[in-house]
Parts: sequence; C-alpha cells; structure tokens
Amino acid sequence: MFPQLLAMPSEVAGFGFTASTSQVSLYLFPAYLCAMFVGPLSGQLVRWFGSRLVVAAALVVTAAGLLFVAVWHSAPWHVVLSLIVAVGIGVGAAGTALYASTIESVDPADTGVASSVNMVARGIGAAIGVQISAAALSSGTDRLTKLPTEDSFRFGFLLAAVLAVLPLAIVAFMPGRAPAPSSPAPGRLPDPVPGS
Repeated sequence: MFPQLLAMPSEVAGFGFTASTSQVSLYLFPAYLCAMFVGPLSGQLVRWFGSRLVVAAALVVTAAGLLFVAVWHSAPWHVVLSLIVAVGIGVGAAGTALYASTIESVDPADTGVASSVNMVARGIGAAIGVQISAAALSSGTDRLTKLPTEDSFRFGFLLAAVLAVLPLAIVAFMPGRAPAPSSPAPGRLPDPVPGS
C-alpha cells in the first residue's frame, strides 16, 4: 500500500504525492537500505536475547510503523519514516530472526528443506497480504475518480498493523534456542551442566 499511497494523484484524490515509479523507488530506498544493516544486527540480537524475543519486538515495531502511517501521511517524510520503521527495522529484524530460528530448530542435514519451507511460507504470506491490501483499498473508492479514498488507506494500514501483531500469540511456541549464556569470568570455570 505504500507505493499506491505515494503514487496517488494529489490533485485528483486530495491526498498522496503524485510520485512517478522512479520517485516511488527513491522513497522506498531508505527502508531497504536500513533492512540491509538491520538484518546482520538482528542476527547478533538473536544470539544475545534469543529468537523469540527478537521476533516479538520486530512484530511490535512493524505494527508501530504501520500505525504511524495510518494516522500521519500528509508529508513524504511521514511515509518514508513509517517505511524505515515498519519495513527496514521491523521486517528486516523479523526475517533474520525467523530464518535463524528455523535453521537452529532442525538437524544440519535438513537446513536446506527448512529454509525452503520458510521461503515458500513467506511467499504465500506475501501473496495473501497483497490480496488483503487490494481488498482494503477497493473497499472504499471515490464515486467520481474511482480511486481509493484516504479512509481506505487508513483502514488498510490499521488492518496491516493488527495482522502484524497477531503472530505474537504463537511466538512463545516458536522453535529456537534460548539466549546464549554469558561467558564466565576469566580464570573461572563454567558451572557444570546438570546430568553430565
């Protein structure tokens, strides 16, 4: 919905930024640049805090970015900031944490299959998300212009925010390891593992 909001002809619809395809890609660029740096950082956060906590935090951050644009979208920087928060930070962190959790929860011989299933699931989710977005935007069109109304965009972003936090209900059951234990102080042996 972000590209559609940016491309809406403001002189006809009364909102949007009449951005061309090239301009839309420039608006999207900072979020994807951010995700490029957040991904590796997310991997480190998974090592420190565990994948469940990182995924839960990323879902909340994604929802916050979507709520922001649902309320504030009258200036291009509103949309860019929302993209950076929702896509760059939220989705960027969640994607890495989910892959890490998937790989850690299977035997090394099964990592190819597990990562493929993860990728297929993401593709299915994206396809369903596009259809939900299209339904949300077409739920309210202006009778004269046949374009989505501003309320349709608000509804779509609010719905996306709700859908972003729904997985929080199952994050506690997500496979993955606990945070890595801190290393013992120099000169001190680690505590023995019970049962060994």
